[in-house]
Order: sequence, then structure tokens, then C-alpha cells
Amino acid sequence: MRRFLAIAVALLAVAVATSPAHAWQEVTDVRFIDRGRPQDLLLALDRQAEYLSRNPNAVAKVGPLRLTHAKLLEGVRALSKLVIESYEDPSFSDKVRAQFRVFRTSNPQKSGKAHFTAYYDPIINISLQRTPRFSEPIYRLPPEYVQGPSGCHRNLQQGRAPCHTRYEIEIGHALEGRGLEIAWTDDPVELHFLHIQGSGLARLPDGTFKILNFGGHNGFKFESATRLMMNDGLLSGHYIQAKDYMRTHLDVARKYLARNPRFIFFKLEDGVTRGAAAIPLTSGRSIATDPNQYASGTLGFIRYEAPLVNQAGDVTSTISTSRFVAVCDTGSAIVGPGRADLYVGAGPQAERLAGATNTFGELYILVPR
Repeated sequence: MRRFLAIAVALLAVAVATSPAHAWQEVTDVRFIDRGRPQDLLLALDRQAEYLSRNPNAVAKVGPLRLTHAKLLEGVRALSKLVIESYEDPSFSDKVRAQFRVFRTSNPQKSGKAHFTAYYDPIINISLQRTPRFSEPIYRLPPEYVQGPSGCHRNLQQGRAPCHTRYEIEIGHALEGRGLEIAWTDDPVELHFLHIQGSGLARLPDGTFKILNFGGHNGFKFESATRLMMNDGLLSGHYIQAKDYMRTHLDVARKYLARNPRFIFFKLEDGVTRGAAAIPLTSGRSIATDPNQYASGTLGFIRYEAPLVNQAGDVTSTISTSRFVAVCDTGSAIVGPGRADLYVGAGPQAERLAGATNTFGELYILVPR
């Protein structure tokens, strides 16, 4: 792990009035009972440390505070040390509070609670060549697409133009024939859910895997095709049933899928799944948040009722869970304070858990003293 000399400004956190006071409240009585695996926590912290050490002088937004990456890195290293030395110590919570200021953050519109959902990595079959079976393209970001705070546009010789919508790409074939395809799949429905999740595992015909990591988007707001189909009485709202319906009514599903203007581009890579900040994701420890609220590299602690699901995706009961988490991803639907999306891994069981997770609880942000 790279080391560096922290400069004086790295120790400063400047408060600014950018968040409502009721969405950000310092607390002193939190008990830090971590119900996850400590080895996963240490892995997530190592990944945060590597990211933060790349640019120690960068300034990150953490609620109403501004903290340098160097300051956040101090907190990551401090928590790692506590986990290694005192994880099962009865005084663990006291030691955490001695090292960190703790802020409860909530959604003012949700009775002061934080809103939790979950996401996962779909497993999708791909081929590196187009075949009669593998005919659905997976695209990389076109070179003329420029993404910025105000959205996405195309830089063309004749001037700027809007980025293509999903309808233009999928129905109008706007990108076809330009060599932008990085792979092809045989499952347009799984591809749709890959676009929702933002990354996934790609299984090649020989059984080996690559990673489809997030590579950009077209700047349009996400519109849930599943929600549109529910509104028209085609779906009951059950996540697994929605996929089954789409596969058996593909022509109908395609019309609804094309009404979601947002389109995701991918990078086909070796290695591990990465979030929007290129930090490797750790199952049960990585969360996506609104970057206008909490920047990647931030540490948190969550507490909520997690669903237990059966093979059909039905919730059979819930269980109280709490754990330390690391902010390292974003999502177009993850907006505002007190909002977090927990990464729960890959595969069918992760998919069922993600589809069933939609609950409220407590989200705490840890700020190093």
C-alpha cells in the first residue's frame, strides 16, 4: 500500500451549509455490533485505502463536511487497526467512538429513517463473436460521447448533439456497424437487468468468466420498464416473476424496455467487479450512495431488518442486521441523504436477496477525529 506525507490541510474538515440539519445529526450512543464477516470488512477497508491513497489531496464531500482523501484514509486505517486488535473486545464500540465522530443521516421524507435497497451482479452468457445464438450487442462508450454534470452530449463535426436514447440504440440501431460491440449475449432480458445493476459477470462459451464493469451512460433518467408493465397490469411486482414474464413475452417486453431512455455502456475486463469510482466491490460491505451526499471513500455503519428469501424469491422472514460499510459506488436511483444500496454479490441467491430488499433503518457516517 502506498504511503505519503500528509500535509496540514489534510487534517481539516470544513463544514458548509449544504444539507438540512435534520438529515445530518451527530450522535454519541451508537453500539457498533458488526454482524458481518470481519475478513470481508478488512478486504473492503484495504480497497478503500488503495483508492484514497491515489490522490491524498483530493477533497471529498461527506454530508455537510469537506474532507481530504488523506483525512478519510486516516479513518480507514484506524478502523482496520481496531478490527484487527479489538473486534471482539467489549469496549470495541467505545474505541470506535473515540476515533470517529458519528453522524446519523436520514431521509426527511421517510420519517427520519434511512432507505435501503440492494443490488447484485447478474451472470450473463456472452460470446466475443456474433453468432445466430449470440446476437444481442453489448456496447462500449462511443468516443464522441461526453459526460458532465449537466448530462451527456455528442461532439460531432457539425457541433453538439444529444446522446442517443435506448430506443434509438436498440430499436433504431443507431450504434450498429461502428465496431462498438464488446460482446454479444443470447439473453436480452438478462441484459436489461445488467443495465439496471451496472455491472455483472460474463460467462463465455468455454465456461470461463470475465467482468462487465460500468463504462458510462447516455445521460438520460432511468425509467423502470418493470414499473411501466405493472402499471399496465402485466406484472404483479414479484422480481423473479417479472423476468419469467419478459422471457415468455419478449416482443411485449422489448416495447416496454425501449421506453426507458437510459442506456448503460460497459467495459469487458479481467479481475473483479468495480463501482463507479473503480473501487472493487465487496459483498455485504460496499454501498452505493448519492455522490452529492457522500463521496466514495466514506465509511458508514448500517442497521436494518434484512429479508430472508426462499428459492422462489419470496420473503419468508426478516432478521436484524448491522455492519460497517464502505461507500464506493453510485446509482441513478440512489438520490438524497439517508439512501443506500447494498452490494450483495453475484448469482441467483444474490439476485433473490437484492430483489427482496426494500426497507428502512439507520445509516451512520463515520468521520475521523
